[in-house]
Order: sequence, then structure tokens, then C-alpha cells
Amino acid sequence: MTLLTKFWEDNHNLAYPEDWAEGNTYTNSFVIPTYMLAIGHPELPGGGEELQYAVWDSVVDTIQEWTGQKLQPSSLYGIRVYKEGAILAPHVDRLPLVSSAIINVAQDVDEDWPIEVIAHDGKAHNITMKPGDLVLYESHSVIHGRPFPLKGRYYANVFIHFVPETSDENELPTYMVPGSLYAMDWMKENNKIPKEQGDLLENRAAHLAADAGEMDKLRRIAEFSRGDLDAADSNGWRPLHEAARAGRVEVIRFLLDNGADLNTRTWEGAGGSALYWAMQNHGEDHPAVQLLKEQGARNLKPAW
Repeated sequence: MTLLTKFWEDNHNLAYPEDWAEGNTYTNSFVIPTYMLAIGHPELPGGGEELQYAVWDSVVDTIQEWTGQKLQPSSLYGIRVYKEGAILAPHVDRLPLVSSAIINVAQDVDEDWPIEVIAHDGKAHNITMKPGDLVLYESHSVIHGRPFPLKGRYYANVFIHFVPETSDENELPTYMVPGSLYAMDWMKENNKIPKEQGDLLENRAAHLAADAGEMDKLRRIAEFSRGDLDAADSNGWRPLHEAARAGRVEVIRFLLDNGADLNTRTWEGAGGSALYWAMQNHGEDHPAVQLLKEQGARNLKPAW
């Protein structure tokens, strides 16, 4: 706490207005702006990565003992400063399995400004913090906020977030679903995965998106590599087969425009073609069947 207090005392006049996304409802910043003092900023006296990790290290043992899990840092933005009239709407944090801590760094208030927490028993609890106090909470599952307007000049907090530690450098965080587009993006951004495994994740994501008719996801996958839109899974199924079986006309057209093989068969060449699966599931008059026929598709039946 001494490091944070010193950093606050040396730099509090350098806090800058936070740039919340349009439509944000977490705070009433459109009326009462919040301010951020970035503790990771190396040009601020006492700031930088060294201070960030010192703050994480100061609480990790306590929060690991509380959760019973081995944790790793998730995010630590800085000291958020609320001004008179500010509120923090009740909410949960976006990512699952996030365990968090709040440190009250400084305040100048006319009355207490408690954080309201809706516990797992459904009951509301108001927790009053003084400078130097630490509160632990499951920010992904427990509704929390400060719904009553602040009465005073300012209230300065640090929010410290952790996620469960993964056991392998190439392993997904435990809150991500393997094969999801979110998992694929995370792996690419963090360079955490061998190419072969990355290809598999991409293929599965394309298959799921094709089956569900999720065009936005397919366009994003195409940005990485157009060829992935025609890659086979372990059963020889390609996104075009999934789209045909689901009757996704727009997806079929998109995949063909991006180089999908019209007449490839499932099961390593022993299964059915896209036209076969479309006809089996939707009949000859379905628009998906008509589109495939117009493109020259062949009705290739399974060999068994």
C-alpha cells in the first residue's frame, strides 16, 4: 500500500478522463467523468511495470488462499478516480472465472460510499472501505456496484483481476471453450499454440459458424486464411458440408466464392458430397439444393 500511496501523492494531478465506449452503462461518465491514473505508465514518477507487478504480488497470496486456486494476473488498469455524483452501476465482469480485489487508495468524501454486493445467497451487502482497505470478490459471478451517487470530492480505487493459471504454456485459459472463435483469436494474439493445433481450432470454428449460419464469424476466419474455409475436420467434413446439411444458402454461396471444393466428399472420400447432404436433409426443392445444382454440384452418395 505504501507504493500506491506514494504514487498517488506524486501523480494524482495527472489523472486523465477515461474514454468509455459509446453506450457504456457501467458508470454515469456521460454526466460525471471518471479519471484514470495509469500505474503502468513508465513516464510517471514511480510508475511502470515494476509497480504493476508489485501490486499484483502484494495481493496474489491472499486471493489464492481465498480461492484455493493457483492464479495469474489478468488486468490492472490503474487508479480510477470517481468524482462527486458518480455512480458505478451494478454489474458482473465480462470474463468468467475472474477473481478480483479492490484497494481503496485515497478518498475525500462527506459520507461513506459503500460498494454493494449481491452475494450468492441473493442478499445485498454494503461494504464500506477506508484508504488502505482490501476487498476480495468474485467479479465474474457476484453483482457489484456503487449505485448511490458519491457525496464528496473524489474516491480513488485500484481494481486488480486474476484468472486461474493454466498448466501448459499452450493451454487455453480455463474460461474459454476450445474450438470457439474467441479461443482461436486468443491463441493467435498470444502466440500460444503450434500451427497444427491452431489449424484445428480454426477448422472447428469455421464448421460451427457454417452450421449456425454465422456470416460475421466466417468473414473473420477468412481474414486469417481463406483456405481454412475449405479445411476438413477429423471426419473429413468441411464447412461446405455443414452448411449444406443445415440448408444455409448464404453460407454456401460465401464458401464457394472463397474457393470451397464443390464436390469433395466426407469421410476421406467415402462419404457424401455437399449436394447429397443437402438433399438428404431438405429435399430437392430447397434453395440450398437448387444453388448447389446451379453451381454444377454432383450428388455423390456414401460408399457404404
